Amino acid sequence: MIDYSDFCAAIADTGLTPLLDLLPARINQAFAPDSHGDMQKWQEALAQLPGVKARSIELDSDAVKIGAPGECDAATRQEIEVLLRQ
Repeated sequence: MIDYSDFCAAIADTGLTPLLDLLPARINQAFAPDSHGDMQKWQEALAQLPGVKARSIELDSDAVKIGAPGECDAATRQEIEVLLRQ
């Protein structure tokens, strides 16, 4: 199972705080192996993604923003796109 503790810490001081009580059960339900026919494939793809360090995470606006374009070089962006399109 994926560790969501960093995500939970990031939303702790945002308008999403009320979700912290609901998330563990919802995440377990949503990612149960029998809920999705392609779950194993998606988990394998995620495991292959390169690590990218983002200096900023914005979860309190109309769109989720993680990092800035300059924090990831073109080759890494291409690798991420190829892996996610499999």
